[in-house]
Amino acid sequence: MKRSILAIGLLRFFIVASLAFAPSAVGHAAAGNGGAPAAAGATATLDGSSENNGAAPASDLWTPSSIAGTHGDIMNPQYHSDMAARFALADVQHGQAPMPDNTLATGATGTGGGLLGWAYDSFVDGASIILGYGVRRSNFTFTRKSDNASGTIVDRDYPAYFLIYSTKPSFFENSRFGYTFMIKLSSFDMNQQIATGAVIGGTPTDVHTDLQGIIGYAVPSLYYQWGEHRSTGTFFQIGVGLGLATTTYSGTIELRSPTTTEVANVRDQSFSLHLAWTTFLEARWRHWGGYLSIMRARLPGETYDTQFEDVSLYLGYRFFF
Repeated sequence: MKRSILAIGLLRFFIVASLAFAPSAVGHAAAGNGGAPAAAGATATLDGSSENNGAAPASDLWTPSSIAGTHGDIMNPQYHSDMAARFALADVQHGQAPMPDNTLATGATGTGGGLLGWAYDSFVDGASIILGYGVRRSNFTFTRKSDNASGTIVDRDYPAYFLIYSTKPSFFENSRFGYTFMIKLSSFDMNQQIATGAVIGGTPTDVHTDLQGIIGYAVPSLYYQWGEHRSTGTFFQIGVGLGLATTTYSGTIELRSPTTTEVANVRDQSFSLHLAWTTFLEARWRHWGGYLSIMRARLPGETYDTQFEDVSLYLGYRFFF
């Protein structure tokens, strides 16, 4: 029993001694805790000292008597609570305010500043990917530059897979207008031709040609939205965008001129970028959505001047980052 009393006494002594050497702090004590009253007239200075405007000296907060107070019993939980409050106050007054739990040391977003932080906030935070499956109507028109011989090969109502990336939607203040950035990638397999280049018109005919490839485009888009303004909400959206498109393809196509008809081999693996525009409709319920999009892009090359037109209808599931 004597050893326990002695150990408690020594521990109290070391605590009081360590606090006696702590830097002076602005006077502060909660009423009813038995300490010195709050020093209303004391103000902190830049060098860590305090000016006394008629209030009790700030150093009185760290005297053994003020620390002991009525909660001087080291075995009393209130004693430890008072000690933690005093240490926290000292940190704040010396420019060492504790960092909020939800803020990382690298920055407000946890990614740091500069280019990396901007890229994360713009293209990762809140972004999503749609995996979709549906049908499409696509036209790919080729015009040979040397003699203007042309042909249009089509993909009519064939199943297709879709992969769409979108940045976090943003709204203009509290309006229904917003903007986003989309990247769409899809495959095509065309094996019929028509006499015209219209998306809807023309009667497809099998002339034993085939063209396979991938089309992708990236467009900043503006939209108008009815419904909830949240990513997993229920809403209806209509929008339009202007950006860049690229394609890679290989196959055969029938070209016609006023005097000749021939089947030509065509191929492009350059991934060159050209202007494209798109308009879209989206009906969303949580992660599921139905989508209708129309896209047109002119993709000129060294030998051919080409134009790609596409109408897609698909159902997709959206994954959020």
